Amino acid sequence: MVVPAATQRLFELDVAWDAVSATLAERQRHLALSAVLFHALTNPGRTLTYHLHLGGDHQYPRLTDEGTYRRSSVVDAPLLGTFTARSLVEPTSETLAQVFDSEGALIRDTNERYLLLPPSEADDASVRAKWKVGWDVRLYEYLEEHEPALLDVIRNFFWGRYERERDRRHRRRDYQRELAAMRREYSMALPIPRLAGGMVADAPPAVIIGLHFLQAGGAERWALETVRIVREAGLLPIVITDRESQQPWIGRDDLDGALVLCLSHPTTSHPGDDLLLRAIMEQFDVRGVLVHHCQWLYDRLAWLRLSRPGIPVVDSLHVLEFQGGFPRGAAVVDEDITVHHVISEQLRRWLVDTQRVPADKVVLAPLTTLTLDEARPSGDPRDPTKPLTLAFIGRKTRQKRPDVFLLLLRRARRAGLEFRAIIHGDGEMDGLIRRTVHRYGLDDMVEIRSSETPVGETLGEADLLVITSSNEGITLTTFEAVAAGVPVISTDVGAQAEVIPSDALLPRLAATMMSPALDLLRKLSDAGARENLLARERAAVAELATYETASEWMKGVVAQWAK
Repeated sequence: MVVPAATQRLFELDVAWDAVSATLAERQRHLALSAVLFHALTNPGRTLTYHLHLGGDHQYPRLTDEGTYRRSSVVDAPLLGTFTARSLVEPTSETLAQVFDSEGALIRDTNERYLLLPPSEADDASVRAKWKVGWDVRLYEYLEEHEPALLDVIRNFFWGRYERERDRRHRRRDYQRELAAMRREYSMALPIPRLAGGMVADAPPAVIIGLHFLQAGGAERWALETVRIVREAGLLPIVITDRESQQPWIGRDDLDGALVLCLSHPTTSHPGDDLLLRAIMEQFDVRGVLVHHCQWLYDRLAWLRLSRPGIPVVDSLHVLEFQGGFPRGAAVVDEDITVHHVISEQLRRWLVDTQRVPADKVVLAPLTTLTLDEARPSGDPRDPTKPLTLAFIGRKTRQKRPDVFLLLLRRARRAGLEFRAIIHGDGEMDGLIRRTVHRYGLDDMVEIRSSETPVGETLGEADLLVITSSNEGITLTTFEAVAAGVPVISTDVGAQAEVIPSDALLPRLAATMMSPALDLLRKLSDAGARENLLARERAAVAELATYETASEWMKGVVAQWAK
């Protein structure tokens, strides 16, 4: 990742930074600069001293939250180095001296910031392994590892309840009522809301892009594609993440030239104001806003639109989660969104029919071509004498249910099926997967890979992609596999049925999935049956491809913003 030239007009580092920077790993360096950018924008004209401390592998980075004001937040963490940075930001509106913490109390600001950076080996699994949890979480984890079929029955019961709650119309947000409540709560003479001032002279044209985090995920891959589209249109991408993460993608070339702000929460604030967005709106000519699964940005769209009436806002939605998730969050702030981009007909129907979003505000533009370059067919004929190779590709998270995939492998082995399996991806369930593979006696049949191995390499070895998720939109791995000549079987969840034929869809409940799944694996052991399934899936993808693709549609949107 190339540090953008735009930072040169926002802050100035002292000479001590060079020595400190030389001791940092690449990810640590990018995280530190992200924090400096945040504090330079929210503390205009001030010189701050930054103390970089090394966290444990059980901690996420602490870069922007109210704890960065206090030495006590890093008291046991080794010091990596200290430097100062002067903010070059010149605000166009009044800057208040006081800031508040998440409880509404004033924070004492000593011009010092204490940042916690992760060690190189830290990941989600290392963090979660050391979380302090209650009896309910310990029980869940025990069932997840030792009684996954029973746990799945319990989960499925609650999922059904959540889906019924999701599929009703949700009340729209009333921001003016929220502001009135703030005025009653804060007795001090603060203007509420405090809106952004005008733009500085020669403000660079930019686009705000809100993300969940910078790590592997389908929504994140599409989000980085939009960063590229914005950059190639001659606009500056300003990327904001709102989810705790080790941010392993922060150094990717996709982010070259972008301003990246990785938020840790809770941040300091003024009531009815947002210090960061205020600075961005004043320092840049913001032409539009893109929201990719970023609740922090959804929550601030009303304030943004008050500050800049008419600013276009586009959100991208991928999956209808059990309680509504981001689609529900988008629906309740629909008045502040110009266009909802969705990747499936299921999402379009839910927004238009259930949430009564005007149909002309919802655009279906699928991700059919996003990953094709990464998933070209290998061209090597598969050896019919070798056992069937099953692939599980995706984040090793509860949504993807690798535990159910392993249950299926155990049942398949007991049923006498010959196979080999590859589990490919990263995530907090990696340790559980490895322990379960050993406990099930599958060590000689299962290979576990991380995302360091290209997806195309795994697809080049696979005969069949198996998706066992509890919920999905349409997975990018489905498109990747079909493009690579690998047929897909999947649980019948989300919008998977828009690509996967009905005879290749499996019940979501693990207990009822196993028997039809084994029958399907026996059938698909035949190369001719796999070719037949692949042909039908290619036809379904081709039908989706009659819509304008997400990339082409987004290029048109951003091109208008760049004029």
